[in-house]
Amino acid sequence: MITPNLGPDLRHRKFTARSRPLIAGLLLLHGFTLVGTKSTAQENLQLLGDLGSIIGSAQACGYTLNEDAVLAYVAANVPPSDTGFADDLRTNIGYKRRIATEMTGLDKRVFCEATQRSAQGLGLLATK
Repeated sequence: MITPNLGPDLRHRKFTARSRPLIAGLLLLHGFTLVGTKSTAQENLQLLGDLGSIIGSAQACGYTLNEDAVLAYVAANVPPSDTGFADDLRTNIGYKRRIATEMTGLDKRVFCEATQRSAQGLGLLATK
């Protein structure tokens, strides 16, 4: 087993009652950091799912998107540091396109209605 070299002062140090509030505070702060990160990750997944559904199903559902509006939406909502977004979105679009094409009947009608309404709500539909 490899033991990190913490020096003689820290290696055998016992945490006292005075140090416990500090440790609890650090753990609490770390928890808030993780929650913030998780929230951002969840938002990115939500954005990928929403855009994948809207873009991927447009043709099968018979609505047209305003490309400039979609590009503006991505620019406003995707951080420039998210280098994997484009690849993940491409995968998601292909998956949603296949699903929308394979759907029939009420399933397809409901799916198409929902994605078109989402696109309209986000201002991504082309005007006729």
